[in-house]
Amino acid sequence: MSKVELQFEKCYLDSIRIVMNHSVQEDLLFTFGKGLKKIASNLGGDIKITQGADVMPPEVPRVTIQAKDIYVNFGLNRIEVGVKGSRKHVRNDELLSAYKHRLKEIELLILTYIQDTSVKENFIGIIAPIRFPQDINISNESLVKTLYEMLVGQDNSSLATFSFKIGLIVDGFYENYEVSDYEVKNVSVHSSPASPSFINLDGHPTVEKGLLILVDVNNKLQENYQFLTDYANLSAFFFNSVKAVKKIFRDKNFK
Repeated sequence: MSKVELQFEKCYLDSIRIVMNHSVQEDLLFTFGKGLKKIASNLGGDIKITQGADVMPPEVPRVTIQAKDIYVNFGLNRIEVGVKGSRKHVRNDELLSAYKHRLKEIELLILTYIQDTSVKENFIGIIAPIRFPQDINISNESLVKTLYEMLVGQDNSSLATFSFKIGLIVDGFYENYEVSDYEVKNVSVHSSPASPSFINLDGHPTVEKGLLILVDVNNKLQENYQFLTDYANLSAFFFNSVKAVKKIFRDKNFK
């Protein structure tokens, strides 16, 4: 089996989530009801209120605003904003500029929430599954074997699939990675409710394959949280972590 050289320069985000924990806000709907309606109007989204939320843990969303390519979850002690990504392949050092406008939009949304509710900021996390497409002609066996040898450092000819998870502490941030292989299939479905059909993915062409790396960073280690400063610092750290993926895995620089 010929040696495979994996590429980490071109990639794209499936989505990106920003989560900010904060002090418990028991009367969310009463305190921020008008604000919720304003956010929904600005985003062109719908408001969904979770029923029977009194017995749920505080982090479970009480209110969700769902728009076309963005959603916002409001729990009693956290706000989460998720943005749909783009399948356009870009260089890993171009991701920040590609999402700069959306990051600013999220920043203003969360800042307004903090100011209008007077919650006390806590730690922030940024999570995104990032796809690094590889040569479509690489066999799944070669891709998995190369990934295994890169991360584990030994040969294993019996591998069928492989995933890897590691957490690091870097410059006062938690930095977590989950790595696996993936395939994208071109599936055409012709069925009706009267005659449901079983889909055999093996019978459909593979249009993309590569590495899926879930990057999850947060600033739980830090103290004296201030949203504006922390958000800017963590955003920069997140995109630097994406650019450093190749070096981390190639050099096994897990320290």
